[in-house]
Amino acid sequence: MERLILAANRDEFYVRPSKAADFWANNNEILSGLDLEGGREGGSWLGISKRGKMAAITNYMEGQNPDAQGRGFLVSNYLMDRDVDSYSYLKKVSAEGHLYNGFNLLTAEFSAKQTERGERKSEVLSCQRASFKSQKEHLFIFQEPPPISPSTFSTDDVESSSNHLQATPPQLAMGNCSSNSNFFHPEFSLLKSPKYLIDSPKYLLNSTLTLHKPPYTSCVVFQTFRNNRLKALRILQSPSRFQCHLFPSAVFMHEAKQDTVCYYGNRGSPEPIHLKAAGIYGLSNSLLDTPWRKLLKGKRHFSSVISDQALSCDGLVQELLTVLNNEELNAPDPAQESQGFGYTKPILQAQSAVCVRTPHYGTRTNTIILIDAAGNVTFTERTMPTCDTNKWSTNSFQFKLEV
Repeated sequence: MERLILAANRDEFYVRPSKAADFWANNNEILSGLDLEGGREGGSWLGISKRGKMAAITNYMEGQNPDAQGRGFLVSNYLMDRDVDSYSYLKKVSAEGHLYNGFNLLTAEFSAKQTERGERKSEVLSCQRASFKSQKEHLFIFQEPPPISPSTFSTDDVESSSNHLQATPPQLAMGNCSSNSNFFHPEFSLLKSPKYLIDSPKYLLNSTLTLHKPPYTSCVVFQTFRNNRLKALRILQSPSRFQCHLFPSAVFMHEAKQDTVCYYGNRGSPEPIHLKAAGIYGLSNSLLDTPWRKLLKGKRHFSSVISDQALSCDGLVQELLTVLNNEELNAPDPAQESQGFGYTKPILQAQSAVCVRTPHYGTRTNTIILIDAAGNVTFTERTMPTCDTNKWSTNSFQFKLEV
């Protein structure tokens, strides 16, 4: 069972230099085609990483500003950033959307293995002793927090508390720690925010838990953003003393990572949106699911193909390629023509097809991406290596998503 089935066309001028899809020479975790146009080198239109990050972009039909920033970097930058999640990235992009010509951007994160919603995972953290290098080191802690119902913390487990810190950053105080103080170094990469710490991942800074075993101390968790790793876990007997206690290990409970797909268009809503799971979406050169005739027809054909449970993986790919190469015109289309005011009638007619074909511009790349429940990825690209619309090359890549 596939968790993702994506079928996409890239429409572009045939002479625009591009590199066919492959793993990047300088980052073999990322698979995508690349733009080689002067000033736009390194941008992309669609890509995926072995860590489960995927991004895709389409242009918005409108007049173009030649001085605007290159939209292809919006895809490449997301794929390269290991720490940012899909929604946060689009929030950042939305603040700079005015710098670009019109676009639609999809960002996604897929886990190495599909999990049921609400499933919980545990991580056992090994801890080691360490000492500060100097006589005094700065340590950030909370000022005395308001009373909350305690969350149990022990070497056995950590209960999830319904009393989470609010999404407002707490007030911070600074203290000193002597050179003989010990602290934890858990080797653990955070996946979202552990629920017992904080609801919002935006403020993964500090949190206070109360121990329900002797000596009933408080636990302050300090997290830095370097590699998104938990930097140090310090145990305090009181807010005024920096005495640390060392546990051999701890079990952290957190929500299992869920697949996430987000969308933002800089000619639409100012806020990105999360797409619902198990949905079928269409995206052309207007906003998401704008009912252009070509898009409606493409979605019908797509839905018909993926509903055929008898198709093998290879058969599914071939049928989807057929969907993408449908050159039947869907003109006239008042909705498309209204947005394309200023475009000539022949151009609008040509662009009413799922597969666009004109003498100098049109569909030059088909891409199919499949991700199954076990995290196996099949990436198939069919592309024009030259300006000859009769000559195509096809390459397929298979790999498994990594944690």
